[in-house]
Amino acid sequence: MSPRGSDCTGKTRADAEVFSLIRAPIAHGASRLKGLGLVVLALVVLAPMQIGFAQEKKAPENYMWGINVFHPFAVPGYHQIGEFGFDTPDVLSANHLTWVRFNIKWRDLMPPDRWGVIPASNDPVWQPYDAMVDGLARKGIGLLAVVACGQVDMISKNPADVGADEYIKVAGQLTKAIVARYKDRIHYWALENEVNAWAGHASILFRFRKTTDPYWLNPSLNGFRDRLMETLYSNVKAADKDAKTVAPIHFGAWAGEIVGFHDNYIPRNYDVLGVTLYSDYMNIFPPYLTPEQVASEYVSKATKFSAANGRPVIVLETGFPSNQYGYSNSYWSDEGQQRFVSTFVDAAIDHPDAIQGTFFYRFRDTNPAGFSVTIGSQPQEDFFGLVDFAGRMKPSWLAYGQKIIEYTPSKGVESYIYYIIAVILIAITIVGVLVVRGRRKRRRTSPSYQ
Repeated sequence: MSPRGSDCTGKTRADAEVFSLIRAPIAHGASRLKGLGLVVLALVVLAPMQIGFAQEKKAPENYMWGINVFHPFAVPGYHQIGEFGFDTPDVLSANHLTWVRFNIKWRDLMPPDRWGVIPASNDPVWQPYDAMVDGLARKGIGLLAVVACGQVDMISKNPADVGADEYIKVAGQLTKAIVARYKDRIHYWALENEVNAWAGHASILFRFRKTTDPYWLNPSLNGFRDRLMETLYSNVKAADKDAKTVAPIHFGAWAGEIVGFHDNYIPRNYDVLGVTLYSDYMNIFPPYLTPEQVASEYVSKATKFSAANGRPVIVLETGFPSNQYGYSNSYWSDEGQQRFVSTFVDAAIDHPDAIQGTFFYRFRDTNPAGFSVTIGSQPQEDFFGLVDFAGRMKPSWLAYGQKIIEYTPSKGVESYIYYIIAVILIAITIVGVLVVRGRRKRRRTSPSYQ
């Protein structure tokens, strides 16, 4: 007797049932062929539905996966190295980033000893920015440039040095020249930086503080801020009417509601709202917020700001230090930074109508540990990079790339797979038709059929 209910060939009853199912469509001719056709039709219709059901949460197709290359080139006394190098476009592209935000600094194009002189088109001062813009554009990386930033490591002269009217005029002229030069490659222009926090910047020496003509400490003096922002806006549009101007608003600025670090200013004219988020920046006293709490708080502020203004926002800057540098906040570490980056991306993707993109601050640390930063008194500024001073990719850099892969839509691939499935199923149907027709023909010509 055959073991375990198998027949004399060694097949089990279960095997026999399977083989009978496989033979059935051919053995039973036309009726089974119709059944096969219905199965194929059902699979062709249901395949894309199954793909859709299996698809996990994704970002919008045009989401800005960004990074700040905020200080592209070295600045003596401020940045020992620049964030941009000849291999930077390849490094960014390899980690799947699609956008870069960077500063075009006054002091690079118009040094203090050349104040008011707009560089000619062939002036060598343009060359570093030309190389940067061209290199990133060749990789298909979108560019969002900051113009006319008045922070201490970027500016040529202060309004207190030359007078507010002269300052505003030259800022507009230089901005117009920059936009005209790069308008075919740069379409988003941030007008100044954190326009509602200039007084806060000045209070910690991010902008020069002057006892006379104090336009940074009191931006509303003689309408200075309004006049400067209007001048920048009009000059961008004069150079490129299709350009998108970005109003950069500082949010959650380390207990700013208490110490008056920022106000509620928003420019009258702009195309896109941007936010920078650093409410944990001075979180140096316990109880400390975890990286996850900080990230959730930031996303909440961004979405509420979007709702209040009835339009989406771009997160122009957000970040988390990776080094305590004398502070007792143990969350400021490589691990803490990685947790912040991952949590922020997860939370932001849940609000596609409110947040159009995220630019983490920043690509690379420009100073080593222990460097005496002369931008105010905030040494943690040196440790926001996702890559360290020596070029080591921190865990947060790798985590960001993985999140981009996870949340980037792959509709093109899914459609391709679906059509391959459809072609295979159609081919199976055609083969089935040919087999059945061949059997019918053999039956008609066989003696038994006669």
